Amino acid sequence: MRKADEGALAWNDSGFGSNDPGHNREGQQPADFDNAYPINIDRQLHLVEAGSHAVLPLLIKLKQHLPYDLRYETDLKPGSDDKYVSYRKGHVDQREAPEVEVADGDTTRTLLCKIMGALPAGWRTTVFPGRVILYKEDTRYRYETESFTA
Repeated sequence: MRKADEGALAWNDSGFGSNDPGHNREGQQPADFDNAYPINIDRQLHLVEAGSHAVLPLLIKLKQHLPYDLRYETDLKPGSDDKYVSYRKGHVDQREAPEVEVADGDTTRTLLCKIMGALPAGWRTTVFPGRVILYKEDTRYRYETESFTA
């Protein structure tokens, strides 16, 4: 039994590496690992070159390279065969948003605020101990650490 093994790695049985719970499951209690080691959206990234960037490609780059999960709303129709690549198609608001200016060393928070400023009203970024979501909603979640709108 792993819990009885004092030599076991700290993240065993902590929820580390568990599947992301998906949209509409944000009420799930965060894993012990996420509570012990919450994400930091205020660290400089150096993932994106300074300059003007379209919103959807910027979101895709963040999703692919952040050391934690970033989920954002897409307008993929239910039952579509493309459900595993829907993040690449995004949402019409993301595809049609004006470009944002990225500075070298922007943080995740800074980039999300810039993205939120380019999107129409109604979008909210919500930060949890282990992930970030960006949805067109006004929902407050029990286990969120913070949320912000444009």
